[in-house]
This record gives sequence, structure tokens and C-alpha cells, in this order.
Amino acid sequence: MAIQVTRTYVGSIQNHRQVCDGLDSLGDSASKIWNVARWTVDRVWDEVGQIPNEGSLKSYMKNQACWKDLNAQSSQKVIE
Repeated sequence: MAIQVTRTYVGSIQNHRQVCDGLDSLGDSASKIWNVARWTVDRVWDEVGQIPNEGSLKSYMKNQACWKDLNAQSSQKVIE
């Protein structure tokens, strides 16, 4: 049995004015990826009657313009 460790880091933003636009942009990008992925899952469900697996969904999403708005690890985490 493998042990799973979860860590939580707490921080605060001291320079909110300098980073708020960047954070808003990242949030918008993550939201766009999520929405496109949900639309894709719904479309596949309607066509074949089952939810696509994570691997095939990621493969499809990597070709979408919104995928490149975040770094690869962040985009993958949105899907996971």
C-alpha cells in the first residue's frame, strides 16, 4: 500500500496591484480549458454513450488553442 501525502502551502500576496491582471488571465485560461473539456465530454457522451478517458481527452485538448494559454502541467491539472 502506497502512502499518499498532501501538502498545503499558505501564502499571501503583498503586491496585488502588480499581479492581479496576471492572476485574472490565468484564471480565465483555466476556466476556458475546463469549459472546452466539459463541452467535449458532453459531445462524446452524446455520440458514443460513454465518457472519454482522461488520456484521450488530454490528447484532444492538446490540439486546442486554449491549451497553450497555460503551461503543460497546469493545463493537465485542470483536466484531472
